[in-house]
Amino acid sequence: MDIREFRGWLFDIEGVLLDGPAVLQPNIDFVRALIERHVPVLFVTNTVMRSKDELMKRFTLAGLPISIDQIVTPIDVACEWLIQRHIKKIHVVAPKPIQNAFSLFQLDESGEALIIGDFGTNWQYRELNHAFQWMMLHPDWPVLALGGGRYYRRQQQWFLDLGAFTQALSWAANKTIQNCGKPDRLIFETAVRKLGFKASEVVMVGDDYASDVNAAIAAGCHGILVRSGKYRVRDENRLVKEAMCIDSLSSFSSF
Repeated sequence: MDIREFRGWLFDIEGVLLDGPAVLQPNIDFVRALIERHVPVLFVTNTVMRSKDELMKRFTLAGLPISIDQIVTPIDVACEWLIQRHIKKIHVVAPKPIQNAFSLFQLDESGEALIIGDFGTNWQYRELNHAFQWMMLHPDWPVLALGGGRYYRRQQQWFLDLGAFTQALSWAANKTIQNCGKPDRLIFETAVRKLGFKASEVVMVGDDYASDVNAAIAAGCHGILVRSGKYRVRDENRLVKEAMCIDSLSSFSSF
């Protein structure tokens, strides 16, 4: 894999560039070098609990000022999906800040689609069962999830991610839920389209062998796993053969 052939780069945020309040400096330095060389860079994250403005502030504090347009989240994908299907009224099961991100739509419990967001460590049976009730009452209407990760790691602790809850809802209601985040190909296709390149000209860098790397490759991109964040020993053995695994992006210091 010759990284000089990549015209565009996609980066996960948590576990690759930032780890809670900590900064993974070698990786930040590499991204800065790409930007200084005018190589197109986007940040593809399942994080919806923090706004794009918050993420931008964290990058600025890390010495990597970026624009809001460089961040791609499941909310972007969901909005595009709804607009393409002319859906104007939706029901959002998520904390208020996430609901506010859907200001283009009318929010109503009788909406034509259900959006399931992330409550982080504040998930309660009430929210899960409310979403389940809606799915049972509207079996033919679409349900979108703002992410499909199994778990995440923050400050040396492991947490169940949104995908664990939506899988339970999908199984209980016997209904397919459209994931708008990683590992679904939709978010990679959205990012590649935004870059304006072919998927084969783009590489994704992440700390999750499944949701970041293998999923990006399945969507036609290249993939690089970094041994940081949620990486676990022997994750490289779970990569598809086209992937690369490195300790950090400082491995490309001669780039």
